[in-house]
Amino acid sequence: MSKPLTDFPNHKRDHQHGKDTRCKDCLKKYNQGKAIARKGASAKPEKCQCCNIKTDKLHLDHCHETYAFRGWLCMNCNTGIGRLGDSIEGLTSALNYLKSTNGNQI
Repeated sequence: MSKPLTDFPNHKRDHQHGKDTRCKDCLKKYNQGKAIARKGASAKPEKCQCCNIKTDKLHLDHCHETYAFRGWLCMNCNTGIGRLGDSIEGLTSALNYLKSTNGNQI
């Protein structure tokens, strides 16, 4: 299904010719979900709750289906988990891959 370009808000950074990749309706739903997650969030710790590295730039991690707050993550952990599908299956698949290569470079 195609939507007209006017359904997409301008983006702060020019990633997609000045337009956000999410339509206005999807962006509104996303922002509402993040607001729900923020309400359940604990205080920001000093370290990423995944890799334990100290950083001033922690990101709110939340379930994209229920919007439940999960924790505070650094950018690398947050995007890494997201790119692996935000699922145990995706993370397990990556772990099994590394185990199968004995952690060696290919």
